[in-house]
Amino acid sequence: MPDAAFDVVTCCFGLMYLPDPEQGLDRMRRLLRPGGRLGLAVWGERRRCAWAVVFPIVDAEVRSEVCPLFFRLGADGALEKACRQAGLSVPWRTTLARPLRYHSADEACDAMFVAGPAALAWSRFDDDTRTRVRANYLAAIDAWRGEAGYELPAEFVCLLAEVAAG
Repeated sequence: MPDAAFDVVTCCFGLMYLPDPEQGLDRMRRLLRPGGRLGLAVWGERRRCAWAVVFPIVDAEVRSEVCPLFFRLGADGALEKACRQAGLSVPWRTTLARPLRYHSADEACDAMFVAGPAALAWSRFDDDTRTRVRANYLAAIDAWRGEAGYELPAEFVCLLAEVAAG
């Protein structure tokens, strides 16, 4: 894509999958016209996100390069710092604490393993490994199970970054 081609770029829950998110931010900034805006969302701090319990479970089965990086940009000030290093200003940032609600164990597992951060590893597991990983994950999130299903704590960092006007 050509430089300065867009007024707005968004990236929600994608930066943490890049091996070099700072390079990704650089590329996003180059896509923006002067005065353009970048909307970002990443997971917050690992200790505030119940999904974090899955990574040691998955790591016990397969080496993963994603898991250690997943919450890095959610650490206090990390996303803002990365944006500023990419030449962006950050006029707005917020941290949201919102639970992830699942009505059943199947729904909670599908969110993690079919469409979530462990989907790639899950797709490579044989049936025995899937059974073991699913059981371990459900045991790890059992503390957040209630009568209505599961309510896992989660934190999200959202921010708006801007390119200086020409």
